[in-house]
Amino acid sequence: VDFPSGYVHLSLMAINKLLPHLELGMIYMGDDETNSALHAAGYLRRDELRRRIFGTLPHPDRTRDCPITGMPNPVVRRTLTELRKVVNAIIKEYGKPDAIHVEMGRDLRTRPQPGSPSFKKYLDRIQDMRDREAANSRVKDLLREHSIRINRDNIIRCLLWESQKHECVYTGKAISFTQLFGGEIDVDHILPYSRCLDDSQANKVVCFRYANHEKGDQTPYEWMAGSRPDEYETICQRTERLMREGRMPYPKYRRFLQKELELDHFIERQLNDMRYIAKATAEYLRCLFGVDHAVLGLKGQLTSELRHQWGLDTILSELLDSPAWQAQSNLRPGEKNRADHRHHAIDAVVIALTDRSRLQKLSRIVQDGGMKTTGEILVAPWKNFRADVVKKINAVNVSHRVERKVRGALHEETLYAATENPEQWATRKPVSALSANEIERIRDKTIRKIIIKRLRDHGVEYGRGKKPDAKIWKEVLTDLKMPSGVPIKKVGVLKPEKTSQAIRTDSGRPANVKTGSTHHLAIFEWEEGTKTKREAVFVTMLEAARRALDKEPIIRRTLKDHPEAKFVMSLSRGEMVIATVQDEEHLLVFNTAAQTSRQMWFHLHTDARKLSDRKKYSFMTNTLIARKVTIDTVGQIRWAND
Repeated sequence: VDFPSGYVHLSLMAINKLLPHLELGMIYMGDDETNSALHAAGYLRRDELRRRIFGTLPHPDRTRDCPITGMPNPVVRRTLTELRKVVNAIIKEYGKPDAIHVEMGRDLRTRPQPGSPSFKKYLDRIQDMRDREAANSRVKDLLREHSIRINRDNIIRCLLWESQKHECVYTGKAISFTQLFGGEIDVDHILPYSRCLDDSQANKVVCFRYANHEKGDQTPYEWMAGSRPDEYETICQRTERLMREGRMPYPKYRRFLQKELELDHFIERQLNDMRYIAKATAEYLRCLFGVDHAVLGLKGQLTSELRHQWGLDTILSELLDSPAWQAQSNLRPGEKNRADHRHHAIDAVVIALTDRSRLQKLSRIVQDGGMKTTGEILVAPWKNFRADVVKKINAVNVSHRVERKVRGALHEETLYAATENPEQWATRKPVSALSANEIERIRDKTIRKIIIKRLRDHGVEYGRGKKPDAKIWKEVLTDLKMPSGVPIKKVGVLKPEKTSQAIRTDSGRPANVKTGSTHHLAIFEWEEGTKTKREAVFVTMLEAARRALDKEPIIRRTLKDHPEAKFVMSLSRGEMVIATVQDEEHLLVFNTAAQTSRQMWFHLHTDARKLSDRKKYSFMTNTLIARKVTIDTVGQIRWAND
């Protein structure tokens, strides 16, 4: 229920407890305990509840006295869950800290010198803030005039309505102020929130509820481009007009044109913009202390400045065994080297040593124009400080998240039919969806000749490695017909596949599918004569799900064909081993393996580059000389149980 301003949300039980005290003339939330109905009824104010001190960080959902309870943002919840593991492990190992320093994601905003390149941007930013304040003030007056509750959601709804010229962007129909708050209008995420986690105003529009219901969990392109291209073109033209009139930012307009939606892109952007996460983190950590100032928030730019002044920027790029050394040549001048996970540890050192005294001195230096202008730097915290940091960074063991859960796609959506060749399967595809290298694998010879002739007549190349223009490809493969005049809409395509697996479809008929990702592999070892033999058993996500459903152990420690075989270890993505490579031991993270070639790939625990850029350590089952380990949340190595 959306109560008007001045009302509170209370249960019937709470009302019955409070009412007698209110009838005696007490104030609902009085500062004086003798005149507070809330205290008299046995309740505490929210700020009093927050002062409850915990010995360790509780689960976020069990901290009803903190504003993080029930946090809907999955990225923030994941962050708080990982934070809890680390902080509680530190408390268990070293005891409860006296204070905690948190690096905030906001930049340190300073006033540039007039005439400098950044001064105009500074003035534009100030003007933009003033314009937003004026717009919010105007909308509040409008809401007050119509007796609409003034809150963040209603203000955003009204601002979106004004920016859209009082029209629905999807239907083009006019929206009256009465309709806007009368239940007919929804605030819709242009790119579905469940798929992009983008809840910003740049991803929101107001539209009629029926249009929002029809759009569902789709992007505008997915919703209309294929089924109703004319209507989709009208929406694009409507939003482009708003963009050209200055009512809609260009990035927001681009969302209506976006064809593909990648969750990782949005998650990465939200993680980089730490404002929301840092605020929730600080609130969460205050559960451990009786005073707010025990949790100190530091601006990101201050950390960067201190790291530079203390000479810690170049530590990782000077270590020859670090991925940062290899990535140094690709960086722009002044860009932070993030190729090594240990850059977080260096930041942690800086953050821990930043107290209020250093903060004030550094702020003064930055306000005066920075180190380059003043020539002033902060002295290192102690003698041989940098050498001590290098020694500690070299000893850091990076902990990785292990993917052992049975979740995700169990197999590909495509169903395959058996052929004469046991390693070759057939599937049906629309002609327009064929790729260039699938033309020669069309099962029907007559249809294959017709399609090849059409492509050659139009000068379109096909075959392995060819990438013809998508628009021309689609036009050429339209309106194909058999000699009898029957249209060719779908064709059978042969696909070589050695790892397919039989399943039962909804109709009850068996079919074959290509299995999804590998859940884990299990390595066994046994003696055969004078030789030691090894075998790796690959367990797909589909097989792991079947075992879980049948309540069987997901990881089997016995080998069916060799009961005497010794179970060496199991490996899931993210698990770690200490492996011998060229007579040297390395701490490696398991990445993936190929069932057909029996090959396994690992990378260094410190490597934070893109997967394609990481140095790969490749082993066959018989060449892997390693022992499985686990790294706990404080970086200690422990031998695994297998």
